Amino acid sequence: MLKMPKQKGPPILVANWKMNGNLHSINRLLCDLKRDFLDKELGSGQVVILPPHVYLQIVAKDLSGTGIVIGAQDADERETGPVTGGVSAKMLLDVGCEYVLLGHSERRNLFNEGDGVIFQKLKQAVKVGLKAIVCVGETLEQRNSGQVLEVISNQLKPIISQEILPQSEELLIAYEPIWAIGSNKSATIHQIGYALSEIRKILRDVDINLSDSTKILYGGSVTEKNIAEILALDEVDGALIGGASLDPKSFSKICRIAKTI
Repeated sequence: MLKMPKQKGPPILVANWKMNGNLHSINRLLCDLKRDFLDKELGSGQVVILPPHVYLQIVAKDLSGTGIVIGAQDADERETGPVTGGVSAKMLLDVGCEYVLLGHSERRNLFNEGDGVIFQKLKQAVKVGLKAIVCVGETLEQRNSGQVLEVISNQLKPIISQEILPQSEELLIAYEPIWAIGSNKSATIHQIGYALSEIRKILRDVDINLSDSTKILYGGSVTEKNIAEILALDEVDGALIGGASLDPKSFSKICRIAKTI
């Protein structure tokens, strides 16, 4: 008996503010977001804001009642202890986070975070009930040498292990080709479609239910100009948005377009 294709729900839009903003600029951005969402102009999908850690509570309080939820850009792999500057998954949950981003290429590169560290972070996140968004993706050198599938597969292995799956209520995977991040050069629709289809196949080979329940996002220079084409792909459940999410007009356009998909 043939299995029916997975039904797509409303797209998830994740705004990664990275290390940007100050109280003044963030308050202005929040005012614009609240206006659009309270006027019901924006999407039926889930919108997640990932502000810098120090602004999490401010953003959570300001967006209360809008339907927008918040998450963190990272979490420590340890539960507690003498870790100067560390922020645990449990602490993030305590201040109102529903999501946490893990394994972003900027953290992999700048802080030498390998797959083992990301696995430990994921364990802590799912243990406390955070919804983890785990990033995977290849460098331009790896793409040019034909290693895309190998790289993605190796990054996925610890994420979909039996040690993680029984604890995880919701897992999201964000495919971000490293060469496209912040470069104004998004991957082509063919490149995105191929990579996401392979990710779905890897999940399906582990467990058909895992394949159906896991949401796959695309990130890498997402703008209002390419969001419709990206979200129209069969395997795409949403987008991870960087620079465009810091511009209220651009982000509002992205959300309005997503509502029509």
